[in-house]
Amino acid sequence: MRGLLIYLVAGLMIVSFSSCKRDHKDTPKPVVITPIKVDMSFNVNGNPLLFDTIQFQNLAGNSFSVTRLDCYISNIEITSVTGAVYKSAKLFYVSARDTSTHHFTISDLPLTGITSFRCNIGLAASQNISNALTPTPANLNMAWPDNMGGGYHFLKLEGHYLASNLQVYGFAMHLGKNQNLVENAVSATLTETQVSNGLKLSMDVAKWFDVPNKFDLNKTNYTMGIDSLMNLLSQNGNNVLSINN
Repeated sequence: MRGLLIYLVAGLMIVSFSSCKRDHKDTPKPVVITPIKVDMSFNVNGNPLLFDTIQFQNLAGNSFSVTRLDCYISNIEITSVTGAVYKSAKLFYVSARDTSTHHFTISDLPLTGITSFRCNIGLAASQNISNALTPTPANLNMAWPDNMGGGYHFLKLEGHYLASNLQVYGFAMHLGKNQNLVENAVSATLTETQVSNGLKLSMDVAKWFDVPNKFDLNKTNYTMGIDSLMNLLSQNGNNVLSINN
């Protein structure tokens, strides 16, 4: 009888110990909010973006240069390796010419390994209202005219191209208005260590002209306020970003 009692007590201890181990193992890792650094770069067909020199070419065969590229990055969203989705309320102005804007910090997302990265080029409707943003020189310069609907530019891409008559002309590919918000889903599977070292976000400028809609600058070199052209340009914007950690 005493031996049976010993076996029963020992069995209960094993079950209790196993249960404790399972409970401990299943305890979710706490979410830690740690600033995530983003380093943004610009390229043209994989080559570093250089300004004011006609040395790049799009799929339509236009040789072109870039004098300006300004945009907003917003609504950043990451999917953790756990499957949890986290969104940031931060908004960032980026100018390709101004390297001080190429480095920004997302301070409201957790530090985690990720399986996807999403963001918008442009502003949500709640932000895309005239005078809604702090009146910094950059934001004032991105204002969309009130007589054209108000709000802000999502993108200003400007430069020059060599026309078919061998003359050099300017182009201005501007994007705005709520229906033209650009959504990017970037393929990125990164460990927590890689994320902690910073995300390397890159924009391929050539893709604004090329994919899926091919722009021939001899025929189309201005988009502002032209809804049909801005719609095509916004579709191309879905493909311009990548993460190259």
